[in-house]
Amino acid sequence: MQNSFLVFLIGIAFVFSLVQCANPIPLEGGPKDTTAPGIDSLRSTPNMQTNFKQQDIEITFDEWVQLNNVFQQVVISPPLEPRPEIVLRGKTVKVLFDEATTLRENATYTINFGEAVQDLTERNSADDLRFVFATGDYIDSLEVKGTLLDAEKNEPQEAILVMLYDNLADTVVRTENPFYFGKTDKAGRFHIQNVRADTFKVFALEDGNSNYKYDTGERIGFLDTVLVVADSSENIINLELFTPEKELAILAIDSVHYGRADFLFNQNLRLEELTFAYEDVLPVLDFETNKDTLHVWYDLGERTNWQLIVQKDTTLSDTFRINGNNKTTFLAGGKLRTHKKLSEKQNLHSSKAFTTKWNHPLASFDTSQMLLYTDTLRTPLAFELEIDSSTANRRLKLKHAWRETADYFLEMLPGALTDIYGLSLKDTIRQTISVQEDKKFGNLQLRVVGLDSTQHYLLEVLLGTETIIEERLQNIPTFETEIKGLKIGAYSAKIVKDINKNGYWDTGNYELKRQAEPIFTKKLEPIRANWDIEATVDINE
Repeated sequence: MQNSFLVFLIGIAFVFSLVQCANPIPLEGGPKDTTAPGIDSLRSTPNMQTNFKQQDIEITFDEWVQLNNVFQQVVISPPLEPRPEIVLRGKTVKVLFDEATTLRENATYTINFGEAVQDLTERNSADDLRFVFATGDYIDSLEVKGTLLDAEKNEPQEAILVMLYDNLADTVVRTENPFYFGKTDKAGRFHIQNVRADTFKVFALEDGNSNYKYDTGERIGFLDTVLVVADSSENIINLELFTPEKELAILAIDSVHYGRADFLFNQNLRLEELTFAYEDVLPVLDFETNKDTLHVWYDLGERTNWQLIVQKDTTLSDTFRINGNNKTTFLAGGKLRTHKKLSEKQNLHSSKAFTTKWNHPLASFDTSQMLLYTDTLRTPLAFELEIDSSTANRRLKLKHAWRETADYFLEMLPGALTDIYGLSLKDTIRQTISVQEDKKFGNLQLRVVGLDSTQHYLLEVLLGTETIIEERLQNIPTFETEIKGLKIGAYSAKIVKDINKNGYWDTGNYELKRQAEPIFTKKLEPIRANWDIEATVDINE
């Protein structure tokens, strides 16, 4: 019995030892591998060849490597069709040419591997791995470099093609592959090497379908003039990428509900660029835009249909029949209310108006059914009311000589407001308005200089993406304004050179050889509590 127990213990120990052997503990310590893979030149196809004859290229490394994201990382300029296959065989990266590929005569080719080749341990990328060869007697050695920004946002654009064409026809970007090209990095910089002395058309392209050609809708940029690359020239250029304006189109219309028709467009729109024609039977008609949607507010009496023609210059002219529900049915279930639920207390600067937005356009108000007070005796205070027509009459502004650090109480009784349909406020609205100390806000004195008095400009002061003020500047060299009661935060000034004087920013158009309108943006000193900030913006900086 004792021997059996001893055999059992020995068996357990043996099994435990097997488990330990099957789960080795990884070795720790030692320096981290930071060395990039090196090329074994004796076993690789010679680089920088001239009079190159089409052959497969082999690049052998001094350690085991892996390929990563080959299609995006490897850039071949000029581009080859069909594109060579790039494969890994042991420690060797092979570039396999297709039999149908034809190399250009007297051209220098560059295969830039980017970060496609990495070691196995720490994914260190091979440094500046480029294979260069020429089909002629010498390797071209000139360079073209520069920076690419988004035309509207002034931000660097990454992974965008910058392309050079020796064919100077205007249509070449649509019909041919570029002679040379490179890609931008995260900072928007590009560097095209081994370029020959010649004259080129220059384009930037966000090539969505990777065909190296400009297709309708793709973002594009172009140099206004041809680029002359000569032996002694400094070929540094700056480009701006823009989204071409699409032809405006209406995708859908919702006119089921009486009194309102919503038109969905294929892009964001501005009310100023649209014109309307309609039957002269509507007692009330208001228009409002919200990004890509047009809201049409109307009151038609008991009629349930009417026609509206929507037009934009020569590119859009459509006629729509609006078929709404019966007005009596609408009135039976309709209700005038605020657009969004009001908070219990709203903070306000002493110089600002208190505003509310409503679900329908307003037609009138009755101040006898409103009460503004600040004490327990409910002593009525004088105030001014205004319906804001810039928001299709849906915003109500209340003005008063507010006193700092005071709480005001507003009551709107039933019947205080009436909308365009004849619906009146049914419920009493009570709102607390808390006027803050002015010192909790900041003020901005803004001066814009360097304006060309023969040009028109658009100025916006922004808090993030929120527009604080919007001004049209024309026929002046300098503009000054003061903005009081600004919330604490980071502000910027945005100035558009309104070349066509239409009141908004226009994108570019390659077919018309028109660049996007220039935009100047400057970050202002942050607004702090109880501070007056003086800012000067020179658009020629």
